[in-house]
Amino acid sequence: MEPRRKTLKSASGATIAIANKTKIVNLSTKRRQEVYQRWCEFTDLNFIEPNVFHLTSFLASQYETKHWKISMVFAYQFSIFALFTTDQSHQIRNHPHFQDFQKGLRQGIVLPHKSYEYDLQPALNYIISLGDNKDMTIELLTAKLAWLLAMVGFLRPSDLERIDLTQCSISSDDILLLVIVAPKEKRCGIRITKTIAIHPHSDQLVCPVTTYKVYCSCVASTLVSVPHPVFPQVSLVPLLRYVNHHDQSLSSQRISKYINQIMKFVGRPPGAPLPKARALGATLAAQAGVSVENLVVQGNWSSRKMFEQFYRISVQTKENFTSSTLDTQPRSPTRMCNVQ
Repeated sequence: MEPRRKTLKSASGATIAIANKTKIVNLSTKRRQEVYQRWCEFTDLNFIEPNVFHLTSFLASQYETKHWKISMVFAYQFSIFALFTTDQSHQIRNHPHFQDFQKGLRQGIVLPHKSYEYDLQPALNYIISLGDNKDMTIELLTAKLAWLLAMVGFLRPSDLERIDLTQCSISSDDILLLVIVAPKEKRCGIRITKTIAIHPHSDQLVCPVTTYKVYCSCVASTLVSVPHPVFPQVSLVPLLRYVNHHDQSLSSQRISKYINQIMKFVGRPPGAPLPKARALGATLAAQAGVSVENLVVQGNWSSRKMFEQFYRISVQTKENFTSSTLDTQPRSPTRMCNVQ
């Protein structure tokens, strides 16, 4: 028999759907669920999605950074399972990754996050197949723009929702500056306005700046002021609009669906989850040789550790360390190590 579902209000005002086997929800359980919810919101994940990798990533990160005891991990684990149905919890418990995590935890070893290799080319091929921006439907143009900006700007759907067109600009060398009003990030507890630079691409069919220009001329041509999604007293002119109502801004949930329309074409190994654009874009840039320091600036992460621990999908590099180490080649005399 399926447990009854009960709806609770978290401290942040978000609704938490909880499948309870009892009539009364323990206050400690609610508090742990809210901690998990805030972590998911910060990492741009859906906290009510029964995802084994999301759950183990949360538990492992808290175990490592907050030095939780194993009993605390199990307590949070039990509380989070209460968010899901009995069948969903059963599937997670029987998943090989979760069982390996549990085994490692009992041995005092927390497994590292899984490392996946994603292939961006199928998604790029799909975008190219759509043809010129001006010949595309508004729906496909919206999906294309949202995906491109999220990928190269390391942006969340909520970031795209909070772009203020009146503050955005394009420089003489065609660099787009996106201004995002009051994103999720804070600095010293204070809300900020962040600016992201988007460079053009040589291929016009995958160029985010060209797509932005066409979208603004076709869809976002009217300066319609709407309230900020979190701070109603703040107004902004949104970039992304509804297909049939260009005077209405898209919500972050709808933007996420548009991004996934393109993201589903990204090649991924069996069992790998659909990646977040913010994480995949930054990971691919890191693999291409972009310094982590520059990635942290572009993604507006609070630290290098934040990016490495929560957003970097793969830690593998493309460098051939075998050749670099073993081949005879000139070496800098200033780079020396003494091997005893």
